[in-house]
Formats: sequence, C-alpha cells, structure tokens
Amino acid sequence: MLKFSTREVDSEKIYMLSGISPYDEGGTAKALSKIQSRSSMLGIPIEIMMLKNKSPRNLSDLMKLFFRRKLVFFDKFKAIECKHLVIAHPQSLGYSHCLDILDGREFTWILALDSSFFCRASYNHYMKESSPCFRCLGDGLNFVEKYGCNDFPVMQDNDRNFQIALVGLAEMGKIGFLAQNNIQADIIRKHFGVGILIRVVGMEADFNLEIENNSKFEKKLIIFHANPLGAKGLGWTLELAKIMPDYKFLFPFDKSCLVGISTSLNMEFKPMTWNAGLKEAISEAEFVICPSLWSAPIEGALIKSIISGVKCLVVHNETAYPQEDPNMPVIKLPSNLEEAARAIRAIEVNFKHKDRNLWLEKYLENSKKFTSNIYDAVMNDA
Repeated sequence: MLKFSTREVDSEKIYMLSGISPYDEGGTAKALSKIQSRSSMLGIPIEIMMLKNKSPRNLSDLMKLFFRRKLVFFDKFKAIECKHLVIAHPQSLGYSHCLDILDGREFTWILALDSSFFCRASYNHYMKESSPCFRCLGDGLNFVEKYGCNDFPVMQDNDRNFQIALVGLAEMGKIGFLAQNNIQADIIRKHFGVGILIRVVGMEADFNLEIENNSKFEKKLIIFHANPLGAKGLGWTLELAKIMPDYKFLFPFDKSCLVGISTSLNMEFKPMTWNAGLKEAISEAEFVICPSLWSAPIEGALIKSIISGVKCLVVHNETAYPQEDPNMPVIKLPSNLEEAARAIRAIEVNFKHKDRNLWLEKYLENSKKFTSNIYDAVMNDA
C-alpha cells in the first residue's frame, strides 16, 4: 500500500527527496533505485521520499503508484524538519517547492544529476553549437532571454528564479553539492565560488551486465545510443550521417521525434530500449556513438556502450566525463563534422582497446561505492 509519512523523522537517517520515484523510467529513477537497493543491502539508513503535494497528480498516477507501492511521501514540513536531507532532481519537485524547503532549512545537500544548478535547460548546450554552453555560469542567467532557453525537462511556474536563488543560498552556507565526478565539481566551484561545500560521490551503474567482446559485427554500421536531444548530440549525428552516405546509421527511436529536421537514405529509425532490442543491435554493430555535447557527468548509455564491446565513439568535450579519465576505452572524435568523418574512416576494422576490460572492472567496482559515499559525505559533514 502507499505510505504517507505521519511518523516522526529519524535524526540518524538520510532522507533523499525527489519528484521522481525509484520505480519510474529514466536516469534519475535508476540512480534512486540503486541507492534504495544498495542502502537496503548494506544496512545504510537512507530513505527515498517523494513530495506529498506533487504525487499522485491524477487517477493514472495514483494507479501507477499503487501497483508500484513501497513509496513514502513527505510534506514540506517534514522535509524542513528532518536533520539530513538530500534533494535529487529539483526540477521534478518543482522549483518553488524546492526553494520553500531550502529556505526553511539550515543546510541541505543537492545531488548534482545535471547542470540545472546554473542552466535553465538542465543540459548546458545551445542547439546551434557542438560544445557545452557556459554563458550563464556565474552570470545570473543573463543570456536566457537572448537565446530563448526554456525550463527542461519540466516547465516551472514559480516567480523566483531558481538558479539565481541558489547563489544566494550558497552564499549563506545553506546548500552543498554531491557531484558525480571531479569535472562536475570544478564547474560547481566556478559557479558558486571556492567556498561551496562539494563532495564527489560517483554514480552507480544502473545494471548488472557481463563484460562482452563482439567478434562478429556489421561493418560500417553506427548506432546512436542516447536520448533524442540536441544536447545528447542528435543533430550533430544526423549531420554526420549525411556526409557519410556509405555508412548506415541506426537511431533507436521513432522518426516522429524529429520535427523539421531532414534525413538521408542511410538513416534507419527503429524504436528500441536496452532490454528490447537495443543491446543486441549494438552488439552486432561496428560502432556505437554517444556524442553528448553538454557537460555530461557519468552517463549510463556510455557505460553500457563500453560494456557491449563495440568501438565506442564520443565527441571531444573538455567538460564531459570521458575527459576526466584518459584511460577510458572510447574513441574521441573532433567536433568538426568533416574531421570526425575522416577520423571514423581511419579507424582499423579490428581496433580494440587493450585495457578495456581492466578499466570496466575498476569502474564497476568503484561505482558500487556510490551509496556509501553519499552516506559518508552527508554524515561526516553534519
């Protein structure tokens, strides 16, 4: 049954509050699911909460939550009252609700899942460019109206500007950040100043897979592995396909996702998910491409692609996760399309990263510390 929090809050427990549940779809839900299962396995007192006045929103939501069950809801008063609070994905909570909670508390941690701490669009990328956008970093969103940036992935209805309000809260020492990697921590520091409290906790892989090695594959087949968003490199990859007509490009979503964008004959669009066709398709391809153009921290699609054993392509990006680890078994392409096409053609058919398995074993082992790292960071700085 659905549980609503009527009991007293536990001062020895960490409450993680989000507008997304561990039973939903998407990267945030998978991260929360891992925290929930790992904390239960290790006996770590972390509880995932949802905001009572955010869900369920309608009968459909109520039925979905009923069948998924095991969810506990906080109201804002409980969120303000508890001693240890981590907010995950403030967009889904609603910025106005989130700010009410942050204002009312002495200190709150924010789990940095994207760039929403300085970017209204969450993924800091401007659609006409092939690199991350930092126009609003430390600059109070002065470029938002000029560039037409909108709230993403959830439109907000609050009058207060969330990103600007966070700067004020940081100056008062009321917030700290749990970052996924050192590059993301550096971006947070550049935005809020060197005095901001940051702990790097990593991110656990949202799957349990055997490391694979593909020995047979379809030559000149490139599979796009990301959500159909400009920040994830969709437009960039579509343009790459147009100048490589002798290569086949497979996009795992319906063509209807493209609005006002032209395609070419060497593109195939086929709705797939990792567990429904995509894993098998990638294992039979010569290349998989994960071309994030924003300051992506640790992305599940990238790790899955590396695990698949396929030659994994990324776009060179100074603030994305592959830049942090020079040993990551990926092939970095120039952001210039013509140069990227030439680089792909120059890759030997039998190319393999010799230390790929060693890198993956180390990554997967370290990623298991994600939940315990959160607990240690919150409790040690309490």
